[in-house]
Amino acid sequence: MEKARILWVDENLDSSLRYHYMCLETGGFELDKARTMREALDLYTKKHYDLVILDLLMPGGDVFTREETKDGANSGMLLFKKLKAIKKDVPFIIFSAIVDEEVGRETITEIGKEVDGILAKSIYSGPEVLLARVQQVIARPSPGRPSL
Repeated sequence: MEKARILWVDENLDSSLRYHYMCLETGGFELDKARTMREALDLYTKKHYDLVILDLLMPGGDVFTREETKDGANSGMLLFKKLKAIKKDVPFIIFSAIVDEEVGRETITEIGKEVDGILAKSIYSGPEVLLARVQQVIARPSPGRPSL
């Protein structure tokens, strides 16, 4: 059986998330990581993904202007909308430290109904919590994607 492929988009793909990656990989998922919006767009357009895990707060880089992203505060939402416009049937989980902050709440209010999960990066969202949510989302059949 083919492994489900996940794209994880976060500029801070550092050792603090290492156990999250390991948990997903040992849980049977293939994981691609993108540190920049450009890298995320390139991967997303070239490969098939069964799920995207997206941070909300990222630098705009060469994809969006600083004004468009409101100095990064709006970047995750803009990237989400751009990726969804390319492939609308791919589910998304928001995994971000700013979910509970005002700017995060505003973004969640705007895109909340369009995402398949929202988790705050915190001690309460350890690797097992993320894995369980990923498994739940991946197990749901969606248009254009058979259940795995």
